[in-house]
Amino acid sequence: MPEPSPFSITYICGMIGAMESFKNRGLENRENNVEREDGEWCYEKENRKWELVLLPKLPLFDSSLYAERNRRMDNTQRMLEETEEQWKLKDASVSHNEGILRDHPQYHDLYLKWAMRYLLNKQGLDKSKHSGRIDDFEGNLLRPDGKFSNKWLNNEVANGREWIDENCAMELRISEGFIDITYNDERQAELGIERSYSGWWTHDET
Repeated sequence: MPEPSPFSITYICGMIGAMESFKNRGLENRENNVEREDGEWCYEKENRKWELVLLPKLPLFDSSLYAERNRRMDNTQRMLEETEEQWKLKDASVSHNEGILRDHPQYHDLYLKWAMRYLLNKQGLDKSKHSGRIDDFEGNLLRPDGKFSNKWLNNEVANGREWIDENCAMELRISEGFIDITYNDERQAELGIERSYSGWWTHDET
């Protein structure tokens, strides 16, 4: 059978059931989830532009949330297709915005944003011990009193760099059609560029 239209009774009932399930679990309060960084970052089109927004996590084995889970996956695919068309990413005759992600001028700020989100969302960073601010000289996580802690942002997120970089790259794809060629040595040679990795936030940690 064909999938139901977004405007069909089946689809609408499925969405109502999903929203009721959210309410039953106390997950409908989006502001509280954003404050706790407790949720799943998803693509939503707001004011005709794709944005990453924090939505409630979906339980893995709840069939009533099938429609919402598919909607989120479809949004990711739509974002990729629309940005591909917008920036003509498959048109070889167009000069594209290609580069090494961590050398991008906006990467520093994006890294700080997504690294802190990683700590809050994935590891439950203790806000009573860390202010959410960092010393930008070497990435030390500052205590609420503004003094140095014994933690450094780069080491704290060493195992989350792939997730962080993926979100940084997708933000740049949406905003300016950026193509990350960090691991495409052949294309780097064609363009005559080399990795600089000139700040503590650009280096891999072991």
